[in-house]
Amino acid sequence: MDRSEHNTFQAEKRKERRKLKFKVFLFDLGGTLVNSREGVEKAIKFVIDEVCRRERREIDYQEVIDFWWSIWNKIRPLGGKVIEKIYKMIAELRDFIGIKSISDKELIDLFYQAEIANTNPFPEVIDVLRKLKSLNFKLGIVSNCSIRWGTGIIKKCGLEGFFEVILISDREGISKPDPAIFQRALDLLNAESRETMMIGDDPKYDVPGAKSLGIYTCLVSRGKFLKFRSKKEVPDFIIHDLRGIFSII
Repeated sequence: MDRSEHNTFQAEKRKERRKLKFKVFLFDLGGTLVNSREGVEKAIKFVIDEVCRRERREIDYQEVIDFWWSIWNKIRPLGGKVIEKIYKMIAELRDFIGIKSISDKELIDLFYQAEIANTNPFPEVIDVLRKLKSLNFKLGIVSNCSIRWGTGIIKKCGLEGFFEVILISDREGISKPDPAIFQRALDLLNAESRETMMIGDDPKYDVPGAKSLGIYTCLVSRGKFLKFRSKKEVPDFIIHDLRGIFSII
């Protein structure tokens, strides 16, 4: 979507939003509320530093980071759970680096501990959530993630108190973009789809399933160029960061 198309898109949405009455906001977690990419890259660096210390050798950090992101979207676990994907990613990391001094269990533990410790909310997030709560909106999280990561991040970042419902895909047994996980959120919040907005950062996972139920959708760009593979992935709104919510409501 180029700049002129984006401006037209937003102008049309400004007309529509005057008629909207939102009561519920659902949020993705990684990439929307917290900077998960930074957490991953710092966790990889922590693992590399530990391997270098134990095995007395040097490893090119940037080469390993580039490798990780080059295979991230190619790894598809058979069971569909994020934890299985992480196990596969760590196995690939082990082979790529040639790790000999750390067991599989310890490697997973080191990675998760460092990732959670180094993942933080985006700068505006806490203030935005506080304001939404003060305005009596119902809030929920719908995230594709492992139980260990999701619960760890939510606790570490101090997000628990803001949300009435927290749906973690590996715990629920369903994941985005399956409409069922969004419907579960609506049911638990006793909410109607047309008074609800799903806010995420990924057109593939955060838009189609919610949209199919009549939930309004919003993507946070954070300066990224968003690519849409089909009309199903085009959201109702695009904002730069979460402060943009207040221009919609």
